[in-house]
Amino acid sequence: MTTTRIRAALVAAALVPALSACATNFGAPTEQDYIPAAGVSNRDGVVNVLNTVIVTGNDGAGTVVANLVNTSVTDADQLTSVTVDGQPAQIAPGANTVLPASSSLNLADPAIVFATGDNIVPGGYVNVTFTFTDAEAATVQAPVFAAEDDFADVTLPQPSVEQAG
Repeated sequence: MTTTRIRAALVAAALVPALSACATNFGAPTEQDYIPAAGVSNRDGVVNVLNTVIVTGNDGAGTVVANLVNTSVTDADQLTSVTVDGQPAQIAPGANTVLPASSSLNLADPAIVFATGDNIVPGGYVNVTFTFTDAEAATVQAPVFAAEDDFADVTLPQPSVEQAG
């Protein structure tokens, strides 16, 4: 009777490490980046582009929302341009686009990048390219959301004189 119990305990003790390591490897889900957010990210370069979306109040114009993170611990960088589906977006005059080393820049607080284009409609996707002074350009295919719910407080582009005319 005790021999059976000892044997069962030894088998159980031998199985514990094997069963507890089922998903332990370098590709385990806990080792993957996951940002539970609506936007898309690009972490391929020195400047990470995180949670990118376009928020629109009317079809054809929107605010580029993203968080830019300079991962360099020694070198500053600067956002020099943004294009949406190949068309230049407007960076607000005088806006701070400098990314000091090991810092981030939130493009939505305050909103500083505004875009126009035929594909800027809620439910659509647009290609957004961020260009920097030193880091390589980063491109994402960003979803377009209406300025409601989570995006209700995003500052939207104001119609220009040509659009209002």
